[in-house]
Amino acid sequence: MRLIFRILIICMISLSCSIPLCAQTKAGVTQLAQKAPTESKVADIFASMPDSILPYLTRNNRLDCIDFIRNDMKAVVDNSLGGKSELKELTDDYLSMQLSPTSFIEIKMLPAGSDTIVCLNRTFQLPEPDSHITLYHTDWTEIKNKDILPTSVTRYSGCRQYCFSKDDSSLTVRRQPFFSSDKELKNTVTENTYHWNGTTME
Repeated sequence: MRLIFRILIICMISLSCSIPLCAQTKAGVTQLAQKAPTESKVADIFASMPDSILPYLTRNNRLDCIDFIRNDMKAVVDNSLGGKSELKELTDDYLSMQLSPTSFIEIKMLPAGSDTIVCLNRTFQLPEPDSHITLYHTDWTEIKNKDILPTSVTRYSGCRQYCFSKDDSSLTVRRQPFFSSDKELKNTVTENTYHWNGTTME
């Protein structure tokens, strides 16, 4: 009888110790899962873009484009101005889209320490292509008083066409005078490629 009583006590002690241990393990796994950082991809950034930044497209338009291109379909939608817009390229950190026959955008995500810079590059055909880059945080808060380009580029008075690479963190800049003739273009167009160093293009 005493032996049976001792066995029962040992079983109760073992049971009471093992339950909190399992609960603690599950809580630890849950806590680690909650703390694990979730890396934003350009598709998520594009989907969450405020309509005010790109009035051409509604959120549903943007989501449709993402679904189409992920399913190897032509990613064309009717935009808000009565025309067609097409998502051309989509990778983890790069996106390009033809908004209209004369308007084109790129979105490039650049790592900056523990942060990520979202670069929105808008190019307009005037008739020469002219680009403008606006910088944002991943929540689409604009980063003001910061330029990622060298002053030799930003101070150029003519047309500047920017093209981000979809394969790496480089940017190609093509410079030419406004409304130049074909003869002038041969002598005045310059093209340089800059590489991201975590702070600026160099």
